[in-house]
Formats: sequence, structure tokens, C-alpha cells
Amino acid sequence: IQEVAVSVIAHRLVLDPQSKFSGMTARIVVEDIIRSIPVPV
Repeated sequence: IQEVAVSVIAHRLVLDPQSKFSGMTARIVVEDIIRSIPVPV
């Protein structure tokens, strides 16, 4: 799931202009979220 999450979710996000100006991308947002969620064992 983690391998495809960025491709599946990132295109659905709309960032505000300030985020875009600071270099933030939807891909970065999704990657940060994925990294912050522990993988269940």
C-alpha cells in the first residue's frame, strides 16, 4: 500500500498558494504522512 499511496493520493490534494511558494508539493505531503504512520505487524 505504501508503494502506491503517493501515486494514488497526491493528485487528489490541492495545496494553498503559500505551500506551493515554499516548495511544498502534494507528493511531499503524502510521503510525510506515510512516514508518520507506523506499519502494523
